[in-house]
Amino acid sequence: YAKPLLSRPMRIFRDVKHMVPDSDLPAQISGALRASEFLLLLASPEAAASQWVQDELTTWCETLKRTASLIIVHTGGRIALDVENRRILWDQTTALPPALQPHLHSIPLYVDLTWARSDTDLDLSNSRFKHAINSVVARFRNVDPNEMAGEEVLQHRRNVRLRNAAVATVLAFGAAAGVSAWM
Repeated sequence: YAKPLLSRPMRIFRDVKHMVPDSDLPAQISGALRASEFLLLLASPEAAASQWVQDELTTWCETLKRTASLIIVHTGGRIALDVENRRILWDQTTALPPALQPHLHSIPLYVDLTWARSDTDLDLSNSRFKHAINSVVARFRNVDPNEMAGEEVLQHRRNVRLRNAAVATVLAFGAAAGVSAWM
């Protein structure tokens, strides 16, 4: 998303891509967490109840001490807030795993996608979804989220110009080769 045409894509570890018979998945996940700059938590009641998620968050927050690099995307359930005291009401929260309680001392910034349920909701042509994606990508790239929309447009224009220049160059060389072969 908003990636320069010739740059390498961001490496993303997803355990479902690495599940093969007879592999040590916990060791792979632990290694991936240690090598990662960010952890994206899709907060939901299912994630809150998952022992795997609890273990990953314990590694991320306690062992690696990277709570500040945790990005929460709220996809379902409830994150109950006491706005006046700026804290999470853990006894009423169903979307966040209990392993986070000792690490989140105030209300974290998180992206709310609880409204997104259909394919049209999860499309970059949907301005609300695009704004949410801009927030996450801005964090990955350490830029202001308000600048990401403009960055995406600028990068798209650069990519189109680069692609068009490459096509024109190939066509020019092809024409030159054709003329040379004809002569």
